[in-house]
Amino acid sequence: MKLESSKKELHFTPNWNIRAVFNLLDNQRRGYITALNLKEFFNLLNYEPSEDELYAIVRRIERQSKDMIYFEDLIMALDPVKAQMLDQEIIERQLKQEERISFEGQ
Repeated sequence: MKLESSKKELHFTPNWNIRAVFNLLDNQRRGYITALNLKEFFNLLNYEPSEDELYAIVRRIERQSKDMIYFEDLIMALDPVKAQMLDQEIIERQLKQEERISFEGQ
């Protein structure tokens, strides 16, 4: 599939930015990407994926089962190293929040 080759190409391009890719796809600035956003993007590249292909891409990347790809989902899909860093940040934030709630409850 073209997505896999594009993913590899982006990974080895030195000056690309995941946020820029996300913003390009999220052209309505809703904070997530849908199959329609992907369709519009692929059509600009003269590629017309089927609806099944588009939803398969979304389902493969999204992690919340809402048929929407959030920025964090895209990081997880495109850059495993940044994904690990993001996961660690999320875990640390959750632990701090739990500690604060526990402290306030005493």
